[in-house]
This record gives sequence, structure tokens and C-alpha cells, in this order.
Amino acid sequence: MQRLVIACLLAMIVWMAGCGSGSPFQAPNSPFAGDYTGTWSDSTTNDTGTAKMTVALNGNVTGTIVNSTTAKNGSFSGDISSQGVASLTATYPSTAATTLKGTFAFTASGSQLIGTLQQLNSANALTGTPTFTFTKD
Repeated sequence: MQRLVIACLLAMIVWMAGCGSGSPFQAPNSPFAGDYTGTWSDSTTNDTGTAKMTVALNGNVTGTIVNSTTAKNGSFSGDISSQGVASLTATYPSTAATTLKGTFAFTASGSQLIGTLQQLNSANALTGTPTFTFTKD
């Protein structure tokens, strides 16, 4: 019994030695981190265009978007979780900001990043369903 207590105390000391003096906890890098270029289309509005996106190591997103149908250029920002859940805000000049929510996932080959999103206006009404297809730069 005494040996068991000593073994447990020794294991606890070894475990605690590894806990106290390291750097602060850092979240793992986003699996989506990087720069991307791609296209998008919206089956609800029939709009199409191009986009560029940068995903930081922490999942923060910034990007630019071109609507080829309406000839408008805009930007977007927000975040993508490590599970691919996206919450973005898109803005075009002289237009109210819209919210884009949905998911991003790599294709089976890993060569493309596909975003399936819903576009919501300020009243939280669905105004579009854009799908983005990105390739890593």
C-alpha cells in the first residue's frame, strides 16, 4: 500500500512539473490558415463573381469580393472556426452590410476549399445562398 501511495505521489509530481513553467496556452493553428483565390455563385440570386480571402492562424478572415453580375466590389471579414463554421460580414459601397453564415470544408483531395453559406440581411431574412470555391495560393 505504501508503494502505491509513493508511486501516485511521484506521478503527480512529474505531471505538475510539466504544467507550471511553460508558455501560456495557445489555441492550435486553424486548419484553414492561408491565402485563397476563388469564385462564387448564388443559386438564389443568380449572381456570380470572384473572391480573395486570407485566413489567419487564429481563424480570423479578411477578404475582397467582386460581384460580376452587378459590377460591385466589396469586402468581407469575420472568422472560421477550426471545425469550418463561418460567420462573416460582407459590405459593398452604398449598401447595407450583410451577414454570411455557413460552413467551409476541404474537398476530398484537399485541393479546394468549399464554402456553403447563407446570406442574411439586417432583419435576419435570407437574401442569398452563395457557394464559394477557393484554391490555396
